[in-house]
Amino acid sequence: MNCSSNNSPCNECKLCLDINNGTSIDVIELNAADKRRIEDIRDCLEKLRFKPMSKYKILILDEVHMLTTEAFNALLKDLEEPPEYVIFILCTTNPEKIPNTIVSRCQTFQFKSVNNIDIVNRLIHISDNEVINAIYEKDMPICIHNLNSLPVKNMQQLFDALLDSFLYIRNQNM
Repeated sequence: MNCSSNNSPCNECKLCLDINNGTSIDVIELNAADKRRIEDIRDCLEKLRFKPMSKYKILILDEVHMLTTEAFNALLKDLEEPPEYVIFILCTTNPEKIPNTIVSRCQTFQFKSVNNIDIVNRLIHISDNEVINAIYEKDMPICIHNLNSLPVKNMQQLFDALLDSFLYIRNQNM
């Protein structure tokens, strides 16, 4: 949504790279499983008051069903009358736990799990770009895809940690 080249992410422009690296000031993410209180929501909503550096300010609320009743109530006003440059993305695995007053003001999209082959191909792509001339790293994605109970984001973090470990071991053996 904020890509400077078009409406689809190019993953090459500064805006896309900032979002992918988690450094975009226009994308705010809150894990409501950990930060579920009204103060946490108010803090996020306050950040939305400032106009974006790109097209939109995006607030991603992960595990939104974990918010307290008071936090949902604080969110409600901004959902009813959001600034034109704000997009809310509410993510949950338990939509039945979200109050009807919130659901009635949202569009709902059902996402499916990512195919293991797609995950492996993505991890291989990452290793091709980040680890040049390293042969044995090619086997790591096949090991990692067996951990399919993890969210893709965690899988990529694990993959990055494994890459770092393998590179450290290889450098120690040189």
